[in-house]
Amino acid sequence: MTAKAHRTGTVHADVIPDHTLITILGTGFDTVVQPDFRGHPLCHGVTDLLYLISSSSSMHYTTVTLEAWTGEPAPSDGWDEHDETRLRLTRGRVYVSAMFEGPLSPELDLGGPGDYHVRVHATGRERLLQLERDGDTDPEDMHCGVERFTAQIWPAANG
Repeated sequence: MTAKAHRTGTVHADVIPDHTLITILGTGFDTVVQPDFRGHPLCHGVTDLLYLISSSSSMHYTTVTLEAWTGEPAPSDGWDEHDETRLRLTRGRVYVSAMFEGPLSPELDLGGPGDYHVRVHATGRERLLQLERDGDTDPEDMHCGVERFTAQIWPAANG
């Protein structure tokens, strides 16, 4: 009988996307990889680097939550969009970054080096775009927390 998956850790950060990109870095990160977003509206993973894609390039804070899981979590309700990717980690720890310039969140321990499955949920993306189009919205307002992401990360099955 397979044990039910449980969450082993969570970290949060508010981040300003850079040209719509938010980066999640593994602690072994050392090389920037050009993302390939074909077919992936929310995320793209490579070795020690996970890109999340904001709906807007305007100045705003996006709330990002990273969750470590022992296995595939049950589906989550209350999200507008979701996407999935894989991530290879050389050291097994990740954090939310300010475009490669340093951590915005504490490190999240995923349990060790290896391949991981990532499910990304997002909400508020359309609302953020509506606020940008609204003539009454002050352009200096950095809409904080309108757009939100949660990335659930668990070990990938071998093979």
